[in-house]
Amino acid sequence: GQSSLLHDASDALRDIFQPLSSLPRYLVPLYFQQLLASVHAVVIAETIGKMSPFVQRGSEFVRKLALGSVQLYGAVKSSPMPAVAVFMDIVDEHGSEFVLDLALAPVQLYDTIMPAVAASMDIVDDVVGDRASLAAGLPHFASGFMRCWGRDTFIALRGLMMVTGRLPEARRIILAFAACLRHGLIPNLLGGGPGARFNCRDAPWWFLQAIQDYCFFVGGEAILD
Repeated sequence: GQSSLLHDASDALRDIFQPLSSLPRYLVPLYFQQLLASVHAVVIAETIGKMSPFVQRGSEFVRKLALGSVQLYGAVKSSPMPAVAVFMDIVDEHGSEFVLDLALAPVQLYDTIMPAVAASMDIVDDVVGDRASLAAGLPHFASGFMRCWGRDTFIALRGLMMVTGRLPEARRIILAFAACLRHGLIPNLLGGGPGARFNCRDAPWWFLQAIQDYCFFVGGEAILD
C-alpha cells in the first residue's frame, strides 16, 4: 500500500528516538524537542536539495514558499487524479485502449486492477505518484471532490511545480486535466475525472498558459505530441 513508502522513514525515526526511553522522565521533553528539531532540519534541507537551483540559492523566504509544493501536493485516495502520464509509458505493452480506459476508471476499479499491472512492470511508486493532486487550500480543501480545482491548480502550477524544478509532477497534472477536456473546457472541480464539473470560464486559459510555461522550462514541446 501507499504507507509502505514511509517504512524506511518510520524505522529511522524509531531508532533516533529509542534512546529517550532510558532517560529520566524530566529530561525526555527537552531531548525529544532537540531530536525532533534536528530531524526537521534534515528533512527540510534534503527537500530543498531536490529542488531547482533557483530555490536552493534563494532567500529563506523563497525556500519557505517552495515548501508549499510539498505541503499542497500528494496522493489522496478520496481525490485521485486521472492516472494518465505514467500510463503512456505502458501503452506499447498493454495497448492504448486499455490504458486510456483504465486511466479514467473510478478509483475502486483502479485499486483492484492497476496494482497488478504496476507490479508486473515494477512501477508501483510511479502509479501512486500519478494519482497525486494539488490541494486548492488547507485544511478546508484537503480531501474529497473539493480538493482539486482546475483554475487554482493552473494559476499555481508555475510557481509550485516548475520554478521549484518539479517538472515530472507538472507534466502529470497537465496530462491528467487534458484527459478530461470537454468542448474546449477543462474541469474546475476535477472529481477524480468521471465526476468533473465544467463551471469555470477562465480555467482553460490558465491551463494553456501552464502548458506554455512547461514547454519553456523543459526546453521542448514533446508534451504536445
